Amino acid sequence: MAGGITPKRQPVDVYVGKVFKGLFRKRYDNYMLHAPEDEKGHPRPPSGQQVATWVVEAWEEIPEELLQKAWVTAGYKTMEEVKNGNPDLHQLTPYERDDIVRILDPIDGGKSTFHYLNVENEYGDDGEEDENAGWEIQPKNK
Repeated sequence: MAGGITPKRQPVDVYVGKVFKGLFRKRYDNYMLHAPEDEKGHPRPPSGQQVATWVVEAWEEIPEELLQKAWVTAGYKTMEEVKNGNPDLHQLTPYERDDIVRILDPIDGGKSTFHYLNVENEYGDDGEEDENAGWEIQPKNK
C-alpha cells in the first residue's frame, strides 16, 4: 500500500470512530453540565461504571448500516463484487468526502454525518499524529 494511505483505509477508525466519539462526547458533555461538585466547586469525574455505560450506549446507537458502508467508503469491495469476480478487486477505490457524506446522510437522518464532519471528533485520521499516540499502560511495580 502506498505511504500515507493507512489512515484512510481503516474504516472503523476513519468513519465509525468519529461517529462513536461524537455520541460518547454528547453523553460526557451532558454529564459535565450537571455533574455533582466537590468541596472546591469542581465537577466530580464520572465513575468507571458510568463511562462504561456511555461506551455501550454510544456503540449501540451506531446503525449497522454505517458499519457496513464504512468498509465501502474506505475503498474495500462489497461481497457482491467479490462473488462476481470484479477484475479490480486488488485496487482500493477511496471515496471523496462529499461522496462519503452522501452515503452516510440517509442512514440515520444526518446524525452520523454530523459527528463525521465535526472536527472535534478528529483523532489522527487526517495523517497527523494522534495527541495520545505513544501512551502506554505501564505495569504496576510489585
